[in-house]
Formats: sequence, structure tokens, C-alpha cells
Amino acid sequence: MNFKLPAETARSINDQAVAFIEALAPEPEKPQDPKGAFRPNYLRSVVSIASLELPTGSIQATFGSDDHEVARFFPNFNPAIGLSETNYDSFIKLCRQLYEAAQLNLKVSETFVVDRCFEWLRQRHLESTGFGLTDFVFAECAKHVIALDVWLPLIGLDVEKELELGKIIFKPIRQADWKRWVSDWQTRQADDIPRLR
Repeated sequence: MNFKLPAETARSINDQAVAFIEALAPEPEKPQDPKGAFRPNYLRSVVSIASLELPTGSIQATFGSDDHEVARFFPNFNPAIGLSETNYDSFIKLCRQLYEAAQLNLKVSETFVVDRCFEWLRQRHLESTGFGLTDFVFAECAKHVIALDVWLPLIGLDVEKELELGKIIFKPIRQADWKRWVSDWQTRQADDIPRLR
């Protein structure tokens, strides 16, 4: 699969992303609330990834009262460092900018892109990658995204030519092709056939 961005857009995103390496900061200690005042002990943000999509890998996320992520830290560092508050908001906006500009929504989830962007941030902090953010994310997409054709025979549907409805393509399957596919499958999976019967 080919993942691309116009050169100027990629350069702009990469330049903005490099600034976040310097913005990595130790995880703030939760403040103590003064008596008689209501001030929740969590970071609050209007920008966040969708709820119920938990981050993967060695990342410690902080969630607000609305179950949206509001900060991320790398717990393997001593002290744990990451992004919170305004820096976190800006980084998520940058991730979304990359996600939308490259039209990755047709291939991966927003959470996948955010996770890979944070992984890039970690690796750049450790100086273990020289890739820009866009190149890193596209390489990760190329590694993890596989184009698949899924064939589902539909009984009673007869089409003479290909019929395209959105992302779905209805194709006629000739009897000879079907028999050849079944025969090929049986040849490759000969040991499994007795178990399936």
C-alpha cells in the first residue's frame, strides 16, 4: 500500500512534531485540593481521542471524568515523561491533521495513528530513529496494513458484470473458478480436511 502526503504538508507536520520532543515533561504530581473547594485531580481537555480506545504499548494514559484521554506518559523513563495539558492537546491536533491530510481513515483508526505518533515521540527522544513523523507513521502503516480481498458467495445473486456499491464490489464467479479455488485450498490444507468434515 502506498501512503503519501504532499511534500509541503509533510514538511509542515514534521516541523511541528519536532517541537514536541522538547515539550516532553515529567508527569505532574496530582495537586492536593484545598478544603472546601471543588477542583478535580485530573487534567481536563476538549481535545482527546475517542473513549474506549485504550492506548497500546508502554504508555500510561490519564483519563478525565468523561472517560477521554487527557495526557500520556512513558512510564519506562525515570521520571515518567510525556505530554499533558496544552502540549497534549496540540499533539493530538497534529496527529489528527496527519490522519486527515493523508486520508488514513480509509486504512487505519485514529487511535492507531495517535499510538504510532507517540511511539515516534518516544523513539526520537531516545534518538533511536531519524525518521520524520510522517515517514515513521507511513512505515508503520505499511507494516501493519494489509489489503485483503474477501470473497463471500451470495446464494441467489447473479450478476453478469462487476457491480460496485461503495467499497463493495459484486463480481460474477464462474463455476470453473470456484472449483479451482476449492481444489487449491484442499491441496494446501489437506491435513485439515478430515477435521472439517
